[in-house]
Amino acid sequence: MDKNSKQFVQNSNRTLIWALVSTVGWIIVIIALYGSGLGQDINYRVANTFEFRMREDLGQSPELSKKIKIFGFDDKTLSRLKRPELYIEEWAEGIKRLAKDKPKVIIVDKMFSIIYDPNHKMAEALEVLRSLDVNIVVGSFVTPYPISYRNSLDINKNLYHMPFIAQNGIHLSTTSKEVYMQIPSQEPSETSYGNDDPYTFFKDFRNQHIYGPSHQFQLAFTYVGHLQYSGHTKAAPFLRIKYDYGVPHASLFAADNFKITEDHLLVNDVPVPIDDDGDIAVNLAHPKSYYVGQKRLNLILDQHRKKNLVDEGDIVLLLLNMYTGGTDFHLTPFGYAPGGFILAAMINSAVTGKWLKQVSNSWLLISISCILGGLLGASTGTIIFWVLLLLGIFFIIGLGIVSFSYFSIIVPWLWIGLGYLCNGMMIFAGKMRYTEKRAQRLQLVEAERKLLAKELQEASVMAEAYRPDSIPNWPSYLIGGYHNPIHAASGDWFAFESSESKKYFHMIMCDITGHGVQAALVVSACKTLLGNIKYMRPELFEDSQFVSHYMKILNGILWKQGKGQHVTTLLGLTFEPEKKLVYYLAAGHPYPLLRKKDQMHERSISLISRHNPIGLCPDCEPKVKEVQLSEDDELLAFTDGIPLLENRRILKKIEARTAENIEHGPKDLYEGVWKMETKKSGKVPEDDVSMVWFKMRGS
Repeated sequence: MDKNSKQFVQNSNRTLIWALVSTVGWIIVIIALYGSGLGQDINYRVANTFEFRMREDLGQSPELSKKIKIFGFDDKTLSRLKRPELYIEEWAEGIKRLAKDKPKVIIVDKMFSIIYDPNHKMAEALEVLRSLDVNIVVGSFVTPYPISYRNSLDINKNLYHMPFIAQNGIHLSTTSKEVYMQIPSQEPSETSYGNDDPYTFFKDFRNQHIYGPSHQFQLAFTYVGHLQYSGHTKAAPFLRIKYDYGVPHASLFAADNFKITEDHLLVNDVPVPIDDDGDIAVNLAHPKSYYVGQKRLNLILDQHRKKNLVDEGDIVLLLLNMYTGGTDFHLTPFGYAPGGFILAAMINSAVTGKWLKQVSNSWLLISISCILGGLLGASTGTIIFWVLLLLGIFFIIGLGIVSFSYFSIIVPWLWIGLGYLCNGMMIFAGKMRYTEKRAQRLQLVEAERKLLAKELQEASVMAEAYRPDSIPNWPSYLIGGYHNPIHAASGDWFAFESSESKKYFHMIMCDITGHGVQAALVVSACKTLLGNIKYMRPELFEDSQFVSHYMKILNGILWKQGKGQHVTTLLGLTFEPEKKLVYYLAAGHPYPLLRKKDQMHERSISLISRHNPIGLCPDCEPKVKEVQLSEDDELLAFTDGIPLLENRRILKKIEARTAENIEHGPKDLYEGVWKMETKKSGKVPEDDVSMVWFKMRGS
């Protein structure tokens, strides 16, 4: 992960919200588009076309079963007959010739709603057809509106009664027309199944009209199946016409058997993969493979032909209108192809069991691809992003083609790749925008840094004269001090003074708000005031309330100069050795800590004194407190650059200071506290620090 990506991922919640909104948004958009009519059309014209043609180029298209024999009414048949239709007696004799070779089933791509009978041979032809011991299947179709002068298909038969099919199944070894033409014992009910409807996985054509062969042909043909084509290389294996009744696709009669279960249609005891629309994907090969396997229909009309046209147990498909100008063409992934070839592909799947299966949980795959694309966009640099993005797209396409060609599984690779691409680029674009803004901010920060450095350089010259005082040598006290400025113009300052009579010893400690010139000005005011008192009013040093006087005068100066902008905290300590007293006053400053001689390994005592910081308000009424300081007691004064109050337990581990080690005590304590603080909360020093350690000398 490059620097920009890491900062984008680890930045504020805004970038996280942006990534989540983009990911969720693209998941919703892609899944909605995938399930829409527009999405299906795009998928058909782009993905399906590419899949089928790539499978053909790889040599993995399904081969037409050798048991399927196709006869087409082609141009040569048309030329021989001089008409585009067979007479009824020709149909009867042609099917009779095929029947003597004992095929398993003869499927005719025709409805037989209108029959040419110029020679008045209808009765004889029907007698011939009824006498044949072979399964004959013809077609039907559904329309939303009634058609005049057409015979509606009577579906109140066992053949179409779904409970009957669920219980008994349809077995093609049976050729008795009467079994499936029987009327069920129960008439169709007009009560809805509601939530318990077991047939919702079938395509719903209830309240529509279905038309098939004329009624006079009902006993001439064994079965009637539908020939509907849903488009987009899909067809419905079963049409639910009303309540308990449905019409199977004509191709299913090429199988040995089929049966309905609670949520499946079994063909040869194998579940057929039906999608949410009630369709199955037609496992179509290139039309040339069907053209090559097609024979001329006029062969079955040759009375003198002795050679068998088909082998025993074959499936015969008779295609009408295969002559030039008479074929019904449908758009397929291979371009426009005759509708009869779609029927041939369905028959081939019913015979071989090679169905196309739609991968389950497509929405989950699309969601995962969007997430992976987003992670790629958020976590990689420019070159790696584009390389992995292209490799990912090629991998998704390759996975889809391999799954389709070698495993007959339809993977929505177009939408998976689109989710991966769109969300990846969206989040990557957001990251680039973030990087640009960050670069602009860095430029501003750099400009401000240079300006601040210039100010600090100027302030450091001013502050050089106002460094904290060196540690004094007071007769009754051991003193150790430590000062660590973060900047050249430190905001921390402390100073020591004593009265001329040596009765009182004073320490002032300040922590100025801000740095640079502003801090230098406040330090200047603090030290200048102390110098003025020393030379103009030295009598104030002879007062135990000195820190109170100093605080009131300093507050007035800072308020007048800054009106609340020049602010500092203040800790004032006045020592009176004779009485062993310490007078203290804290204004917004950390409370000093007292370590009693006989309580070194117990909790230290906070000398609490609450006052507002100096310079914040125009008025100031400080109140000095006092505490007894016994021999060998220790007192610690410090600024908030060291979080000693939160980590004072470290003092329990520190022995009493001596004359030899008190000089290094403040620095050692500073380092120990920050080691503990870093381990506990991960903080690092970011402020000036000052510490003074007092110990009252023993006798």
